[in-house]
Amino acid sequence: MKHSSIIIALLFPFSLLVGQSASTTIQNDPAAIAANLLSVYDAEKIFGGPAALTENTIVRKNDSQLYKCAYVAQGQDLMAGRPSVLDLSLEEFNADGSASVLFGNLRKEYESEAGFQTVFNLGSEAFFTSDNQNYYYILIRKNNKLLGLSLKKIPNSGALESFKMAAIFLNSLI
Repeated sequence: MKHSSIIIALLFPFSLLVGQSASTTIQNDPAAIAANLLSVYDAEKIFGGPAALTENTIVRKNDSQLYKCAYVAQGQDLMAGRPSVLDLSLEEFNADGSASVLFGNLRKEYESEAGFQTVFNLGSEAFFTSDNQNYYYILIRKNNKLLGLSLKKIPNSGALESFKMAAIFLNSLI
């Protein structure tokens, strides 16, 4: 049961967990800035090989804007399963406190996991979690923004260091 909630949190944008409504999704709009924050070069460093951008969207909601992008590893041996996927979500809330409440709710979901770690010196608060086989996930709250970075299907042993460096860099941009 606990693992199903982890998968749900990794697969769905932050705000879907709190039931916001009235949204508009725009694919490849110039305002969809997520792919500018996390480049194909960054994804290739994490994957250890070629990557392709598969999503770059902005979702405008009543109380927030959600920027998302996703990269898929190219050229991986798919006989071993599905390719690695790197997702970035940046949600900027209009109301003070909304990001903090959502961060707290997500933290509660993850903190009992064996791979959970509080991360210091990133944003206002942050945490990292991983099962060290299938995924890495970091969530950073900085004032009224939530930045989530996830890597599904860890491609190689060097991915963790590149993933952490990307999170540090992204934190400096928000």
